[in-house]
Amino acid sequence: SDGWALWLVGDGPARPALEAQARELGLADLRFFGRVVEGVDAFFAAADLCVLPGLGGLALAQALFWGTPCVVGEADGTEDDLVPDGATGRRFAPGDLDSLVGALRACMQAPPDELARWGARGRELVATRSNVSEMVRTFSAAVSELGAEAPAACSSEARESLER
Repeated sequence: SDGWALWLVGDGPARPALEAQARELGLADLRFFGRVVEGVDAFFAAADLCVLPGLGGLALAQALFWGTPCVVGEADGTEDDLVPDGATGRRFAPGDLDSLVGALRACMQAPPDELARWGARGRELVATRSNVSEMVRTFSAAVSELGAEAPAACSSEARESLER
């Protein structure tokens, strides 16, 4: 579609076959970057969408941190918290090509201000709910709530193995 390009970031055993297929189809707006370790945040920041067709929920948090809406099927469970359909991106049924195409088409046809709202909501969500500081606060509150019960909840064998 006009104005859209596809960047594939990552690597795997299917890459050579995908590159060959892209050449056969003459897909000029498709670029393979391979495995990116340093500087991956630049890709999330520059992207209009992050499409995660498989597992790997950490990428969702990274993309949303940069305000990039996500298209995701089933990842590692984080998608349930981070990508409510139509709020921070779109969801598709795992393993269902038509569902993935529909989610992508919906994003590509969405007005730019809607995608911007999804990105802003995603950044806010990651900043306020899905971060290490919030997890520590929640865990600390749970331990405080347990109070004196906390040591009793752990077997003596488990405590000894942790203290070694």
